[in-house]
Amino acid sequence: MDDLNAFMALVLPDINASRMPDIEAAARKTGVDIGTARDMVKMVMEKTGSEFGEGTKPDAALFSKIYLLADEIRLLAPWRRMYETDLFGVKIPGTDRVYFISIMGAEGAFFALSAYKGYPGFPQFFEFHEHADFLPVFCSRNMKPMTLSWSGHL
Repeated sequence: MDDLNAFMALVLPDINASRMPDIEAAARKTGVDIGTARDMVKMVMEKTGSEFGEGTKPDAALFSKIYLLADEIRLLAPWRRMYETDLFGVKIPGTDRVYFISIMGAEGAFFALSAYKGYPGFPQFFEFHEHADFLPVFCSRNMKPMTLSWSGHL
């Protein structure tokens, strides 16, 4: 399982930036079978609706705002008061959109929050915990949470 996690850690930054990852290089580096590697990238692409190419260009102003808000959340350190199983909902004002939020980091190993979209996202959170031994394959096939994480010591 460590080799699959290492593979996903190598390819996800490219996928998130709408760039085609070097699947072969990542598979060689991590020892993941090339067929499995291609299948994993394909599943992630299908589940996230990602496309590679010129069509997707990040908005610098939006990313700047996201980073500033992420720093505010980091300073609040909600993981000091909450556990990842303390799920709560956030309704986006003026819309019918709801996100269910999980705060991670109470044990000091991984600081993050995940947002599970809508009412279909609510049971996904519990499915995630049921299948934690099969990550990241289970997540790439069945889930689409948005996750914000902070690395290092806070």
